[in-house]
Amino acid sequence: MPPASERDVDLRRFVEMSIDMLCIATADGHFAWVSPSWTRVLGWTDEELRSRPFIELVHPDDVEGTLAEYGDLLAGKTTTLHFRNRYRTKDGGWRLLAWNAVRDDDGRFHCNVRDMTGAADVELARQRQIEQLSLGEELAQVGHWLVDLTGGGPRWSPQTFRIHGLDPLRDEQPDLEAAIGFYHPDDRDRVNGCVGDAIAKCQPFEFTCRLIRADGAERLVHAIGRPQVDPRSGEVIAIFGVFMDITDREAELRRSNQELEQFASAAAHDLQAPLRTVVGLGELLREELGDQLSEDAEAYLERMMGGAERMRRLVGELFRFARAVRHDETVEAIDMDALMREVLQAVEADVTEAGAEVVVGPLPKARGRRSQVERVLQNLLQNALKFRRPDVPLRVEIESQHADGRTWYMVRDNGQGFEQRLATRMFGLFRQLDPQREGMGMGLALCKRIVEMHGGTIEALGRPGEGAAFRFTLPTAEA
Repeated sequence: MPPASERDVDLRRFVEMSIDMLCIATADGHFAWVSPSWTRVLGWTDEELRSRPFIELVHPDDVEGTLAEYGDLLAGKTTTLHFRNRYRTKDGGWRLLAWNAVRDDDGRFHCNVRDMTGAADVELARQRQIEQLSLGEELAQVGHWLVDLTGGGPRWSPQTFRIHGLDPLRDEQPDLEAAIGFYHPDDRDRVNGCVGDAIAKCQPFEFTCRLIRADGAERLVHAIGRPQVDPRSGEVIAIFGVFMDITDREAELRRSNQELEQFASAAAHDLQAPLRTVVGLGELLREELGDQLSEDAEAYLERMMGGAERMRRLVGELFRFARAVRHDETVEAIDMDALMREVLQAVEADVTEAGAEVVVGPLPKARGRRSQVERVLQNLLQNALKFRRPDVPLRVEIESQHADGRTWYMVRDNGQGFEQRLATRMFGLFRQLDPQREGMGMGLALCKRIVEMHGGTIEALGRPGEGAAFRFTLPTAEA
């Protein structure tokens, strides 16, 4: 052990280097000794600090609390002291100090004091950010949530509480089982599957489901979740997501779509009559004039009648498009296996003519409007039959797959395929990749419209000369 003089030197060096402010206070409220860090933080000299009662430097709003804490220490009600107050600096500012004090047998107090001003500013800024985020979520009607797999359990933002019909100030954070229990019984398996895949497979998810609020009201909600991974272990440690109530938006969208569908249906119906008149008059004109028509006049008449006939067919397709996506059909649980068998019976002659092999795998049940879902399956199958390669026997595979927390229904073929850059374009109204083919370019547009009306997604994947695959999602139904 070094001599006492060396220990004193070492101790003095530690005190001079200390970031914390060290001091000894007396029972009469004065500093008996302060370390150099007091001058660095507050600007007062050692003599200025020791020459006045220390309470004179305390912020007026903090004097009462400081005296109360100091009184408890003096009265022996506690042997240690932990509190915060604001101290005036020599330039007129204020610093937030955190005190830890211990009373000695001789009645003096040894204190370790830390400047918390910077940390307090950071905490205040963080609190303001949280308040702004909460306000933004409330205005946007979007909440967020976190499932902490390290032991913290789920944590909901205030807006997520409100979406569930709960009070963020009174109600407690739920556990995972209770959180999933808010979903409609028919949708819970899907939610559990999404969360399970996120944990086990690090798989993100996105779904739309029915929620039963605390007041019993049923709402339609949309959730998006993303796993968070520990960079050291590679394991999923949390799932973060956003959560929104889309009930009102969906109702407004449905109302708007119904108005558009009624308009399209009425317009298509009203256009049929004048087009039929044009075609009919053209035929009468040809019969009346017969050989009197010049070659040019015959060509003009042919073009006129051909254009009118094509327009009539387009209007007819538009009329069928509007009728096919009506909302008045009941939403029900659909046995997709049975429905697919009915579709195959309906197109049996086309399949035979194409010499196609159609392989159907197990298809999980879905919720939707049966006739509309049937139209989607039939259109996609007929699309595969139409765009086959003449030199390769056509094989069509109809199956399901689970990805991104959703069930996808897929129709895949080894036909002509297409360039992937055209995948979005082909779902547009009256869009045809091959203008020489028969049809009006309505089939895929209709599929997209029906799938999206059910809250699903449809995608197209293809390669020229190798085949195409169309896949879509629908709300799932309990088995």
